[in-house]
Amino acid sequence: MLVGVVMGLAACGEEGTEGAKVAEACVQSDLIAQCPAGTAPQLDARAKTLCDGNADVDILDQNGAVSGRCQGEGSCTVLCNFPEACACGVESFTAAGVVCADCGALPACGDNVCEGMETPASCPADCGPVCTPDRERCQGNDREICNAQGRWELAACGDGQRCQEADGATSCIDR
Repeated sequence: MLVGVVMGLAACGEEGTEGAKVAEACVQSDLIAQCPAGTAPQLDARAKTLCDGNADVDILDQNGAVSGRCQGEGSCTVLCNFPEACACGVESFTAAGVVCADCGALPACGDNVCEGMETPASCPADCGPVCTPDRERCQGNDREICNAQGRWELAACGDGQRCQEADGATSCIDR
């Protein structure tokens, strides 16, 4: 049987592009088989752009919900589109299907902490920018600097020091 397969592939190779089409169909079917039951595999240029050669990457919709996942490796990736987007992330992604995470088990948007599946798009109150990058301020004895995402980060003063603000700049001084 193996000899027949090899002879068949050799015959396709003699035909020129026919051999390439057969090989491509085999690769596509292998890629499609990586998508769980109930998902819609996508192999077009849009899918290649979204996956950008990365596997196990979640694709987010405009609301920050997970609408698909890239599978494969290198340039051989497929986008597995979910039948319904997972608003709070994916609990499991197996051959049997996709199970969305329960939103009730996740931290609530609006608690002033950006965590879990919260993103600036899905929860601007917790994850959106609140300051201008590189600004500084004193918060009690501690110094804070605004990071590139527009969120305050602690730049603590040392023991026995406190933050002092003067002329729009901060510094740590001895108490």
